[in-house]
Amino acid sequence: MLRNLFVTLIGASLVILSGCVLTSMFGGQTWSENYALIPGVQATSPAMVDGDLKTVGQTALPEGSEDAYGISGTQEAMITLPEVKNIYRIIVHSDNIKTLKVLADKGDGDWDLIEDIKAIKNYPIDMRVSTRTDKIRIRVLATTDDGNLRRARSARGNWDNRWRGSRVAPGKIAEVEIYGYASGEAIAQMEQSAQEENLLDELLAK
Repeated sequence: MLRNLFVTLIGASLVILSGCVLTSMFGGQTWSENYALIPGVQATSPAMVDGDLKTVGQTALPEGSEDAYGISGTQEAMITLPEVKNIYRIIVHSDNIKTLKVLADKGDGDWDLIEDIKAIKNYPIDMRVSTRTDKIRIRVLATTDDGNLRRARSARGNWDNRWRGSRVAPGKIAEVEIYGYASGEAIAQMEQSAQEENLLDELLAK
């Protein structure tokens, strides 16, 4: 029994090492932890970064976004990380956003447009980006609920209520995921954890 366990452990170690070598040789990448779930993250709605797809947050009107008629053409969600990160992937879990732009804070009030999708067809919205920042702004320009919003305002029959506010209905976001690339050490730790879990399952099954 001990001999079999020793052989199994040696085999698991070789698998981990070979996996790391192959990753290095062929340039494959493993995603980091979800930065949106690390302690200290802030969002327009806490439901967007709580790790639970069953809770849904809503975008809000950007400050100072109204035009001369008191109406805004955008809604947005802001995600603030506790520190600057290299970001290469953003996933937005939403089923009503049709058009969006994603911007990254470059400092001193300067925002860099890193993604612009005019017609979203697939959900969740999975974007490959490349930026280094601690603030991500998801700007929503159209949703599937915009028509209902306009009809509801028209039914009120009041000019002020009809035109003030936003032309865009709130974007419903269940979760925002933000990733960088995992370091070699992190990859090894993840692979080791997976191997240990598999080994434990094998031992329990005997």
